[in-house]
Amino acid sequence: MDGDSSTPPSPITSPAPVPPEGGASPALPTGLPLSQGLTDAGLKTHQGLAKFQTVDALAKSYIELDKLRNERTGVKPLTAESTPEEIAAYRAAMGVPERWEQYEVETPEYPEALAPTAETVAAFRQTAHTLHLTPAQLEGIFQFHAQDLAQQAAAQQEALQAQNAEGMQVLQQKYGANAVPYVKMAQEYVTRRFGPEALIELDGLSVKDPETQQRMTLGSSPTFLSILIENARATGHDQFVMADGRSGFVSKETALQRQQELWAQRFKAPQGSPERQAIDAEIARLGPIAHGD
Repeated sequence: MDGDSSTPPSPITSPAPVPPEGGASPALPTGLPLSQGLTDAGLKTHQGLAKFQTVDALAKSYIELDKLRNERTGVKPLTAESTPEEIAAYRAAMGVPERWEQYEVETPEYPEALAPTAETVAAFRQTAHTLHLTPAQLEGIFQFHAQDLAQQAAAQQEALQAQNAEGMQVLQQKYGANAVPYVKMAQEYVTRRFGPEALIELDGLSVKDPETQQRMTLGSSPTFLSILIENARATGHDQFVMADGRSGFVSKETALQRQQELWAQRFKAPQGSPERQAIDAEIARLGPIAHGD
């Protein structure tokens, strides 16, 4: 105890700062100096960060920048509460036209007979404008719509071909080699009696066929086609559309062309000869096909 009776300093007591020469006390920092808060040597010497003296100053700058970024005019997401001014600003920023007629969008190619009408296209554009869609978004919808219809049409065509093949197998068992020309005869019979659109309508109606026990279109149903075939034969229609007693479908164009060839041969054949009589008979048989309705 002798010699030094002073109390040693507490280990948790920080020594008082040593005033600089001149006696003035140093100013205490208002935040952690940035150089002490950064651990990356490259960041400590980055020129863009030199203007920030403290970590707090850098954080405040980031908050202000993020606030400005989220409040940019024209890109604020729309809600049910958006004002007309906010909607107008959004449309201007996103390139949405002022009126739906001003959409500059090319309509893609649609499958034949499935292209939308002008009214449908207008409805698409009006709906897109109501939903504040950009021209690129509307064009994407048109592309999807066209592709979807094309896929549906391809699937329907594939199913129809499968039905036709199944129906033809039944008809071949019943009519043998005449099945194909008889089906053509039935189609020609329907066209002459009810018009060219009738065949399309037959493929739009379906029934459960008694022979195949499958749901099929009328144009593929072997039962329905058999009825048409027998009706055409009973009314003598087969004499008009069959090239001979066995097979061979004759269209109106083919009958006209064949008649012209026969007339040229007729003048070369001797009058009253069997050859000329056969030509006359053929010309007469082709008459209802070549000149009928």
